[in-house]
Amino acid sequence: MFRTAKIATIALALIASTTLMTTSVQAAERPVTVPGCKTPTSKSSTPKTVKQPAASAKPNTKSLTLKTNCGDIVI
Repeated sequence: MFRTAKIATIALALIASTTLMTTSVQAAERPVTVPGCKTPTSKSSTPKTVKQPAASAKPNTKSLTLKTNCGDIVI
C-alpha cells in the first residue's frame, strides 16, 4: 500500500512539473505584437433598436428548392 502511494505521488509530481514547464515555454514563444500591424482603434457601440417590419397584405408564395444527394430541401 505504501509503495503504491509513493509511486502515485512521484507520478503526480512529474506530471505537475512537466505541465508547468510546457506552459511557461509556450507562453514565451507567443508574440505579443505583430510587426507591421497597427493598434486597433475601434470603439464599442450599443445595438440600435429596430421596429418590427410591417405585415404584407398578400402572402409570399415564392419558394426555393435545393436538390441535394440527400433529397430535396424546399424553402
